[in-house]
Amino acid sequence: MSEIGTSHLFIGVITGTGNERNRVLEEWDYAVQRNVPNLLLIEDTVQVHQLFKGNYIRFNRNRPQVTIDEINRRMTPSQPVTSKNSDDIVPWILGGAALLAIIGLLSKDK
Repeated sequence: MSEIGTSHLFIGVITGTGNERNRVLEEWDYAVQRNVPNLLLIEDTVQVHQLFKGNYIRFNRNRPQVTIDEINRRMTPSQPVTSKNSDDIVPWILGGAALLAIIGLLSKDK
């Protein structure tokens, strides 16, 4: 996990068919504790606790365009980036394009 602590961005992917959910969440938590900008891509078949906080987005393999549109929206700040809101905006600016590529790979819309 030491690589996570020195990275500029952490992206975790949790799918309904994957068996590494706990490991991904543990790595995500490690990134959060070390103030590494982070994003989670979570398939809509995976239950998420209603009180879960963090930079995450849900995706549907059969309707990827909904998530693609949302990522594009989040990548474009609606206000100037400041130290107050950078934890929310910076990961989307840094990782949005990577998320779009990952969704393309996971999508059934080929």
